[in-house]
Amino acid sequence: MLKFGSAKQNKTDGVEESLLGQSSKLQAENLKVLAGDVEDSIAEASSAIAGRIDEANLQRAHKAVLLANEALEELKLQGRQSARLDQAACDMLSKAYGRQLEDLSERLKSSELLMQSEAGREGAEHRIKAAAERLQRVRQVQAESEASVQRSLGIVEGAQQLGAETAVAMKGQTEQLKDIYADVRQMETDLQKANRLLNSMARRAVTDRITACLLILIVAGIIAAVAVKILLPPPLHPPPLFP
Repeated sequence: MLKFGSAKQNKTDGVEESLLGQSSKLQAENLKVLAGDVEDSIAEASSAIAGRIDEANLQRAHKAVLLANEALEELKLQGRQSARLDQAACDMLSKAYGRQLEDLSERLKSSELLMQSEAGREGAEHRIKAAAERLQRVRQVQAESEASVQRSLGIVEGAQQLGAETAVAMKGQTEQLKDIYADVRQMETDLQKANRLLNSMARRAVTDRITACLLILIVAGIIAAVAVKILLPPPLHPPPLFP
């Protein structure tokens, strides 16, 4: 709780006690009423300033000081129009009231400055707190980003390892394909050789068959000639060779 210092308050309270005794010496009732209004307003302002320094108390103190000044001006005006004894008392009271109001005005200004400084301090604390919260959020985002980067690096490393394993497997498969291709080429060569051999054997078989057929025909012709010669006798008079 912000409170103004008690030294000036004690000084003002002492003036109030002395003024209470002097205001009772006034003869005219209207002057007593005005003096009482000034004293009440001064007491109200002093109470507001001595309490918690906040906007409500400062407004209450401003209003009380304004009312005290208005009552003081009215007291001066009516005091100049009153009897001589009341004029002297009013003049003395007005000066004392004026000094007290000046003191209250200074205390009020000091309270306002103190409240402004406190508000500035609270604002600075709020800004510092907000900056700390933003920094905490930034650190949290940074930590999450670092964790995400670490996860991404782990994924990349896993992908690199998988790629290396895949490359090794593909290299082995390539070697196997090369071996298979070489075997296929060898098989094609063997098949071509077998095909040529089969063609040669087929041509040889056809030739052998033709030769056999010719031999059979020759043998048949010989047999037929022999049979004809045996079965048919030769002529008795063979025809002359030349007529």
